[in-house]
Amino acid sequence: AVVSTQSTGIEGLDVYKIDDFNDIGYYSLRCPRPLKNRDFVNQRSWGIFGDDHMIMNHTIDIEEMPVKKDFVRGVSYLTGYVVRRTDTGCSVHYITQNDPGGQVPKFILDKISCVIAPKVLEKIHKAALGYEEWKCQNRPDHRPWRGLGSDSKPLWPKSYQSCKASNSTPTLDTEIGRELKVDRIGLDVHG
Repeated sequence: AVVSTQSTGIEGLDVYKIDDFNDIGYYSLRCPRPLKNRDFVNQRSWGIFGDDHMIMNHTIDIEEMPVKKDFVRGVSYLTGYVVRRTDTGCSVHYITQNDPGGQVPKFILDKISCVIAPKVLEKIHKAALGYEEWKCQNRPDHRPWRGLGSDSKPLWPKSYQSCKASNSTPTLDTEIGRELKVDRIGLDVHG
């Protein structure tokens, strides 16, 4: 199933359901010229732990999702959100450690870290404020993050072993100049 993407997104696909709390997805995004577009294949995991709701992902390699022509495969070493209930609403914490692959100038990575990441959290804040009303009108009983087995992704074949953690990305534009960024940004959300 194709899922909606943000304004920079090209395509988002649900590839496999591993179990009620893990899946594999594909996401591609537009990059500003002269960079090539990027794509990611990630295993996503989620759960509810007391007052904390967590969604985390990391990149994996699977044969069914090779790098597409004119894309560079990025690597998410760890990316995710922790949403924590507070007395007045909730707090959202975002962490990402990734390698966009290829040669990306440092000033672009700095812009992503300092400008784009906070904008992502601002969009999450805005969406959170309208979520209850939106959810009432959009499949209100569909809540796969609660482990109710209510999604329709194809099941990951239990005998299938072609999946492995990805600690590097294929060379498509260059290996030189690769940078690793770690960003931690928190945002309090109060309704």
